[in-house]
Amino acid sequence: MVKKDVKIRKNGEIIKKLSEVVIFDNQVYSKNQQFRLFLSSKAGKDAVLKLYKNCNFYGTIQDNETIFFDSLVVPNDYYKFPRLQD
Repeated sequence: MVKKDVKIRKNGEIIKKLSEVVIFDNQVYSKNQQFRLFLSSKAGKDAVLKLYKNCNFYGTIQDNETIFFDSLVVPNDYYKFPRLQD
């Protein structure tokens, strides 16, 4: 899946703008495999998806909430869509 006009966020701030980027490799995800979010686990499993231990993108301070929100794939025009009610 390719997306145009992508913004990379770190700690909530835009750090890079790209004209085009592959969001995820759909060859990896078959009908038996699911796309996982940061800190999620597979059904019936206890192991959660975490940052690779040698990842230095966030430096030594790794705030899980910030990393989770930074990892969400959100369309540029998200504000045009209705919000779900709390």
